[in-house]
This record gives sequence, structure tokens and C-alpha cells, in this order.
Amino acid sequence: MSDMPKVVVHHRDVHIGANLLESIERRCATLADEFSEASRFELSFENHGMTVRGLAHATGRRTDLATHAEASDPGIVVDRVLDKIERQLRRSHDKRVFGRRRDARRAQLKKRQGEM
Repeated sequence: MSDMPKVVVHHRDVHIGANLLESIERRCATLADEFSEASRFELSFENHGMTVRGLAHATGRRTDLATHAEASDPGIVVDRVLDKIERQLRRSHDKRVFGRRRDARRAQLKKRQGEM
């Protein structure tokens, strides 16, 4: 693994056990390895009536993404919120990478059309 991302977990009136914290750190490290633009993950959990609300925020180089999820169990909330952040990171990453490729292809086509 490359540099470990900074992972900050806040929880108010919600028990987040050591196993769940390790799972969060492991998943965030995996995400940071795959998406080098994300260097900090901040997760917050709080009781919201009969459910647990989770908020996640991923920041880094040209990246600032946030999402939320709710469920009755903290473990489910962690999975949902990290799945959503992963989808957002993938979408952002793919737009950045494939956008440059599309721009290069368009420039090449315009150059060819200008030569004809």
C-alpha cells in the first residue's frame, strides 16, 4: 500500500466497535490505493430516531465528494456509505481519465479533417 490515507471517524450516541473501525480503515486504505486523488476520509455516525445516519466525505487532490446513508445497524450504514463514496470516486476518476482521452481523440480527428 502507498501512503495511508487520513481516516477520521466521529460517532455520537452510536457504538462503533474496534472491528468496525478496523474495517473502515481497511476499506478507506483500499479506496486510497485505487483512487490516488483521495487522501482523507471523514465519516460521521449519529442516532437519528430508530436508525443510524452515516455521512462520508472524501477529499484530496481535486476531489471533494460527500454522501450519506441510513439503516438500523451501524455495520450496514458503514457498508452503504463507503459503497456510495466508492461509486462517486470511480465516476470522478473515470471522467478525469477518459475525458482526456476523448479530448485527445477529438483533437486528432479535427487535425485529420483539416489536412483533407
